[in-house]
Formats: sequence, C-alpha cells, structure tokens
Amino acid sequence: MLRYVLFPSLFPWILAVGTVPCVTGEDLPQQIPRPIAEAQLMIEQGRSLDALTVLMPQVQQDCPLDEAGRGIAWDIIGSAYRSLDRYDEARRSFQTSAQILSTLPSQRDQTAATLNNLGGVEEATGNLDDAKNLRIKARRLYQETGNYAGVALTSNNLANLALVQHDLSGARKWEREAFDEAAIPSRSMPAI
Repeated sequence: MLRYVLFPSLFPWILAVGTVPCVTGEDLPQQIPRPIAEAQLMIEQGRSLDALTVLMPQVQQDCPLDEAGRGIAWDIIGSAYRSLDRYDEARRSFQTSAQILSTLPSQRDQTAATLNNLGGVEEATGNLDDAKNLRIKARRLYQETGNYAGVALTSNNLANLALVQHDLSGARKWEREAFDEAAIPSRSMPAI
C-alpha cells in the first residue's frame, strides 16, 4: 500500500518535475500526484481558493487517484477551507479524509494528521471536548507508528487546548510530554 509523505521543502522541485519520490510503508520510492503537491503549495502561499479549484475535481470517483491519494486530497481540501474560516466545510472534508484513510493500514500517520487537523477545527469552533478527544486519538496513532514528531506536535496542541480550558496542570503535563518527544532528535525527525 502506498503511503504519501509530504515534505514542504520539496514543493518547488515537485512543481518543476511533476512528482516527487516519497516513502512507502515498505520504504520503496513512490510518487505524490502533482495536483496534491500543487494544492499544498498553493495553501502555503495563501492561495486556498486556487487549491480548492485544483483538488475538487481530483476527489471525484472517476478520477485516477487511488484511495490514499483521495484521502490526502480531502485532508488538503479541509486545510484550504479552514484557512478560509469555512469550518463546516473543513469539518466535512477532514471527516471524509479520516473515513477513507482509516481503512488503509499504510496511512495511519496520515490518518493521525487528519484527526489532529479535525481537532483544530473543533477547537476553533469551541467544541473543546471533541478537539481534545480527536487529538488524543491522533497522538495514540502517532505513538503506535513510532512517529515521535507527530506525538510531540499533538502533545503541544493538547497543551495549548488545556490552557484554553484553564487547566494549568494538564497544560504542563502535555507540554512536558511534547518536550520529551522533541528532545531526542533521532526519534523526532521523520526518516527521509
């Protein structure tokens, strides 16, 4: 099964070449479809509407993207909607992404990322308990796959959420866990 891993520093190269090698569950080189890479770059450049224009046709059933690609495309669509403060559409997009990706064992890291993103939407819309539950689930998936950078990220997000909820002891606990994960460089950096 194909597992896409996006590395933002490679986006200019992706656009020039059309695809970029990425890591699979078996560590074999695969390719990120160009529309996905282009849309991610557009979001980073503040061009979320352009990203939606590129990706919406890609998630149709008759499009050649595989299920992993469709799931990742829906995650990026959710990010585009979130950046436009269109939270209901972002929520539906992240839910669709999680539904697709959770059926693919090779996409556990991407499922975790999507759940963390969905948690961000829930936090932004005031659904703090849902945000916490989603981020804890994302953190657990990251732990299971050995993605300690993801564990650190979600722990940091949980610390920030605890602060919003005025839970200082919870914030300290989550922040300590984030620092513990980030303190070991060989564990915190994803393999390239």
